[in-house]
Amino acid sequence: MPVILLIPNPQLRLLLGWHLQQGGYRVQFLEELTQGYGLQEAGILLVLDLDWPQTWDEGVNLATWFSQQQLGLLLMISARAEEADVVTGLQAGADDYLAKPFGLAQFMARVQALTRRWHKGQTVLRYGDLTLDLLARRAFCPGQELHLTPHEFHLLALLTQAQGEVLPRHFLQAQVWGQTSSRTLDTHILGLRKKLPPGVQIATLHRLGYRLILTTSGD
Repeated sequence: MPVILLIPNPQLRLLLGWHLQQGGYRVQFLEELTQGYGLQEAGILLVLDLDWPQTWDEGVNLATWFSQQQLGLLLMISARAEEADVVTGLQAGADDYLAKPFGLAQFMARVQALTRRWHKGQTVLRYGDLTLDLLARRAFCPGQELHLTPHEFHLLALLTQAQGEVLPRHFLQAQVWGQTSSRTLDTHILGLRKKLPPGVQIATLHRLGYRLILTTSGD
């Protein structure tokens, strides 16, 4: 799930972005509050900082607009931590509200909880001709079923959700097994590659991780 950071403080913006990228998230940075109204991609997580030079109400108005567009999930962050402020933010459409100052571990936990909620609401994933039924835990590409083990299906689902973005090795290991050796991941990636049709490949990026790529029969 892509994460959009709409944060005025450049240091905070870069710090949170770096940790999100290390966690395997695709991150986009916005520097002006008005840029939020240009968002069109569905299925995103917007991290909206309300502490702009503009008024508090302008940030809340953007939150309301974003919620009405149904583009994804909204995490508000702000130094305003009174109960009335939190209630205002949630009523404007925020899915979560995080008061400053906060720890990076807490921030990442909130993001992970929100993205898990979003993915649980999805029952079918598609990327090119690849289709995954998350409820039945079955994969098809196209017209033929891929007979995968539970761990292979989990890996393929994560790579499909990333829509071609690179997922770090440690992220895949943590999501599928909690903790495991690199050899376990390598073995399952190898087995998964053998079961994928020619038009779907898992590319290895040295020291970075893996990403799903689509090719044509002529490539």
